[in-house]
Amino acid sequence: MKWRINNIHLFLVVIMTVSACAVSERPGGGPRDERPPMVISGGDTTPNKQTFFNEKKIVLEFNEWIKVSNPTKEIFVSPPLNYPLQVSDRGNKVILEFNEKEAFKENTTYQINMGKSILDLNENIPLENFTFLFSTGAKLDDCSISGIVINESDGSKRADILVMLYDNLSDTVLTTLKPSYLTRTDKEGRFTINNIRTDSFQIFALKDENVSYTYDQQNEELAYLDSLLILAQDQDSIVDLTLELFDEEDEPLFIVARETHKGLIKIVYAPMPEDITVNMLGDSLPTYTETGKDTLYYWHQNYTADSLLLQVNYDNVIDTIKVRRGKKDVKSIPLSLVTNNVEILPLDTFSIIWSKPLDVSQRDSIMTGITISDSSQVYTIADVSLKDKMINIVIDSLGADAEFIMKIDSGRVKDWYGQYYQDSSEIFIKTLNAENLGIINLDFVKTDSLDYIMEVIYKNKVVDKRSIISSEKITLSNLLPGDYTLNLLQDLDRNGKWTGSSLKLRRRAERQEEVKLESLKSGWELESTINITEIFDATQSN
Repeated sequence: MKWRINNIHLFLVVIMTVSACAVSERPGGGPRDERPPMVISGGDTTPNKQTFFNEKKIVLEFNEWIKVSNPTKEIFVSPPLNYPLQVSDRGNKVILEFNEKEAFKENTTYQINMGKSILDLNENIPLENFTFLFSTGAKLDDCSISGIVINESDGSKRADILVMLYDNLSDTVLTTLKPSYLTRTDKEGRFTINNIRTDSFQIFALKDENVSYTYDQQNEELAYLDSLLILAQDQDSIVDLTLELFDEEDEPLFIVARETHKGLIKIVYAPMPEDITVNMLGDSLPTYTETGKDTLYYWHQNYTADSLLLQVNYDNVIDTIKVRRGKKDVKSIPLSLVTNNVEILPLDTFSIIWSKPLDVSQRDSIMTGITISDSSQVYTIADVSLKDKMINIVIDSLGADAEFIMKIDSGRVKDWYGQYYQDSSEIFIKTLNAENLGIINLDFVKTDSLDYIMEVIYKNKVVDKRSIISSEKITLSNLLPGDYTLNLLQDLDRNGKWTGSSLKLRRRAERQEEVKLESLKSGWELESTINITEIFDATQSN
């Protein structure tokens, strides 16, 4: 009986011990496991860094249970495979399986970077950038490169950017081929590619939006190096490379043109071309064109044709577009006043803007229909003129520091389509005092032969823009008090505008520099000398 009791006691101890060992969770109150999973050497693990490799499956065994997260984004193979790598987790193992049709390149070192895809099951601690290497030849390649990816515009570091090497030296590799080697930048924008063979390579960086390993989306940023990377036996490593990421200036792409209302056509491009003009073929009636961010609004007065033929001109390109007639009447768009408040200098002509093009024949009716509410002074309307959507007004004897309400009687303003504005319009007018405004005198000095563009920025708006082709003095008058900034842009191609980087043309962006001026106070006159050549030379050497 005693023997049976002892054996039962021993059996219970064994059961409790096994049960305790089988508990996979951290005991309550114990320290949190902050160590990432580790690959076990031996066991079922496929040996790393093999040569003459030709297996279809790789097994990685870990020291704890794991899971695989987001493998499509995190795991990448260099050079890229022809077929997707199948990844699965089973307990404490990760299984990588190659497609049966996958044919490895001869005498090539392959790298499988697991990124942050492998996490321990309980705490989600990732094993970062574990790399499995194998060679289909007799040795592992041992050349390497390293560097950083930054923004071209401001020099900020860029994380999670693909860096890719190509042994094909054609101009179209980034858009047509997958790379020979690749990696991703870390959170500091740094990258390293190891185990590269001796050869000559092109290098690119890419913000790959659709995980295609090619530049095939308009919103993808990219970078390139002007020179080839030559890895040879006597130079098996290249360090401190800098790749500047930019958003390439896309060629305008016509999207759609449709007449939303009879008399109004909307034409959409991505992006909207500069200096765009539109003509309606076979029609001589007045038209008015205005552009938004990506849409051109074309107002016209042709109501009879079943379809309209437009000719769009920009950048030496001519698009001929046929537009079907709209079903809605343009009169369903109400005529309304856009301008409510006006600040002007005395004696200036000021404009009020409406929602649709105006009938110029209403000029006299509008002039006699204007009244001004100011009990202290009587104002006389000296002139009124109409153009497109604007009514331009000149008031006699308009002094400084005046504030009043100007009204236009109802039924005086009419648009192209015969629609009258039936309400009386009220516009608040305030005149500025020139004595309270400021003057900035800019003395530009340049000793190089380059052309530049100057933009004067006030409250995020360009208030003056002009070309600087030689040393000259410029005076900016009647400026509101506040902070002004000069944006200086190179104009290397002398086209009167800033030109961005282009992969197709292998062209670097024209540089631009910002100069903050001393704050302009009321009634002040500032003097500032701007040595453009020194500014650009100094930043170039930094």
